[in-house]
Amino acid sequence: MEREKVDRKIIAGVILGGVALACIFLSEITLLALVLALGLVAAGELMRLARTRGARPAPLVGLLAVAAAYVAAFMQDARAPEVFPALVGAALILTSAVVLFRSNRQGAVVAVASTVFVAVYIGMMGAYMIAMRGMHDGFRVVLVFGLMVVLNDVGAWAVGRRYGRHLLAKTVSPSKTWEGWLGGTVVTFAVGALTGAGFDPPMTVNRGLALAALVSIAAPLGDLFESMLKRDFGVKDTGGVVPEHGGALDRLDSLLFTAPLFFYAFRALTS
Repeated sequence: MEREKVDRKIIAGVILGGVALACIFLSEITLLALVLALGLVAAGELMRLARTRGARPAPLVGLLAVAAAYVAAFMQDARAPEVFPALVGAALILTSAVVLFRSNRQGAVVAVASTVFVAVYIGMMGAYMIAMRGMHDGFRVVLVFGLMVVLNDVGAWAVGRRYGRHLLAKTVSPSKTWEGWLGGTVVTFAVGALTGAGFDPPMTVNRGLALAALVSIAAPLGDLFESMLKRDFGVKDTGGVVPEHGGALDRLDSLLFTAPLFFYAFRALTS
């Protein structure tokens, strides 16, 4: 039974990875379509879970904020971060207006905070993936980013499952181990070296290794952060949209956390 679950997890992962690669290869708009679909589902998952804890976010504002951040990144390319503060401010104002006109305004602060959190975490942070695709040589940049983050997760899962003994953060995620983290790190540095040599320009081996070091820290933190949220909500997965992989947020967690850091680090390395 366990073997069947692992096989289904691998098959689903390969299919999802193939779809993601195809969207990156085809154009910026196909990447936008994929990330927008996953982002809206993830935002819905997070707001649904917030309601189980008594929060009353403004779902329409949260979804619109996520969509606006992704569309802005598509329209503005690498200049998109300049408009992100305005989008966050707009989300705050609109959510405040929605809560203000409710007949029951109990928990107003939590309602506003949970909605703006969705706008920032899933919307603004996720939009950096689309902004990267709009950079010069953006196809190569976002491909390296995706390969590093996804294969970091795959390496950590494979090594941790086989050799994991020492828990990385037992009070947050009992399945994460230091051995798994090391396995993911080794895979990420291998990706950094290979893509640095093969994707020059805009990558170089030194840039690839520097970015690999960043991803090796940021991606696991993103995973642990989402695990912390799920533990607080009392759930194993945020949803069931991807067979054996949980919800959309379960698939995006490391990507969301790492995308802004990767964007600015790459820009600093090439400036």
